[in-house]
Amino acid sequence: MVSSKTNQRAAVRLSLGKKIFFSSFTLFSLLVVFYIAISLKRSVPLYDYLKTKQREWTGNLHRADPVLGYVPVPNSHGFQVFPVGPDVSSQTDGKGFRIPTNQHFPNLPSSEPIMIFLGDSWTYGYACAAEDTFPYLVGKKIKGTAINAGVCGYGLAQILIRSQQLLPRLKPDFLIVQYSSWLVSRSQRLFGPTYPMVKLPTPFFVSDGASSPVLHPPIYQTHVFDAPFSGYRLTPRGTADFLKFYRRVSFPLFLYDDVRLFIFRLKSGLGIDRIIFPAKREIVSIVYGQMLEQCKETNTKMIVVVLGDKLREKDLKILSQFPGLSIVNAQESLNRAAKKDSWLYKKKFYHWTGDPPLLVDTHPNPNAHAIIADQILRKIKELP
Repeated sequence: MVSSKTNQRAAVRLSLGKKIFFSSFTLFSLLVVFYIAISLKRSVPLYDYLKTKQREWTGNLHRADPVLGYVPVPNSHGFQVFPVGPDVSSQTDGKGFRIPTNQHFPNLPSSEPIMIFLGDSWTYGYACAAEDTFPYLVGKKIKGTAINAGVCGYGLAQILIRSQQLLPRLKPDFLIVQYSSWLVSRSQRLFGPTYPMVKLPTPFFVSDGASSPVLHPPIYQTHVFDAPFSGYRLTPRGTADFLKFYRRVSFPLFLYDDVRLFIFRLKSGLGIDRIIFPAKREIVSIVYGQMLEQCKETNTKMIVVVLGDKLREKDLKILSQFPGLSIVNAQESLNRAAKKDSWLYKKKFYHWTGDPPLLVDTHPNPNAHAIIADQILRKIKELP
């Protein structure tokens, strides 16, 4: 009798264990199927982007970095590609700074004054040849060494880190730093701009509400620059090609990003790594203030170049309060040159090609860079 009851309990436990196992297996299988379906859907816009001529980079121009999110690859060459118009060559020297194509600079600055230019694509000169950018033009006019350390997509967090890396080592005569409202906004985001549906973690600022904002490293290191995108740009479009692209490129990339983002969200939810973004004015004050202090230590003159049509007057007031900080409102000069007419501004300073003209890109064209360079040169001559 006792034996019979014992066998019944064992059977019940076994039956319950099987139910839990099969329920868990079924749930896991459904989740896998669901994730595959979602990742297939997410892969479509990425696949379409590669198959059509879109704005992108070709060549091994960038690599992942644990501190900055991504950095230029030294001694690299590639192209900026646009939906219309010719590709634009991009080349870096041995330190990862932009230089004209087929031109090689020594590892250390060769002529004085030495100038470091920090910013994003507007400083880098996106859609322009390197010799048409304002860093190059300023260096040419002064007959000094102009180091174009601008990197497309960077925000103020990365610009501050770059200044901390470069100023003590190079001790330049001038540090010329871009201010644009979107640079501040990028420092309040977890991810930088990249391919559609793909994550590119970058550093950002956090605050505890009581002390000054501090830098937070990228929440994980990206694999986007290791993905073999180039192998599918020219292959014939089709179902077989898409599934191969999904298996080799998009699925591994999405899975890597999603797992790490899930871990970060979990830690944030548990209070282990909570993110509170500081106010924009705090970021502006801490970034430009710290760079100015660095400049004092290296006896460097600092110039802030104001660019972009969505300026925050509050930020400009903060910048104007720093003693020893020179400000060049180049955007105001561009607006005056276009007689403050929005259509004339686009016509004069955007990139166009063909007849009738087709819009290539909205970044400053060589005409705009020449005006920006002239304004910087004028300020440099005014400085003692």
